[in-house]
Amino acid sequence: MVTIREIREDDAATFLNLLARVYEETQFMLLEPRERQIIVEDQQQRIKTILSRDNQTIFVAENDNDLIGYLAVIGGDFKLLVPFLAR
Repeated sequence: MVTIREIREDDAATFLNLLARVYEETQFMLLEPRERQIIVEDQQQRIKTILSRDNQTIFVAENDNDLIGYLAVIGGDFKLLVPFLAR
C-alpha cells in the first residue's frame, strides 16, 4: 500500500536513493546523473531547513518502507503585496 506523507529528517538516505533513481531514469532534470554528490548528513540538513519554513515541504510516496516518489513544494521569500492586488 502506498502512503503519502511529509518527509522526515531520517528519510535522508532513502530520499537520496530515490533521487539517484530519478536522475538515472529521465533526461529532464536540472543536473546530470551523479553531477551532484550529497552525503546523508547534508541531505538531513537540507530536509531540516525545508521543514523549518512555513512555505516549504516535501511530500513522499512510500511503499514497503521504500520511497517511490516525491513532490517538493518550495516557496519564495517575496512578501505578498496585498494593496497591489486590491487595485
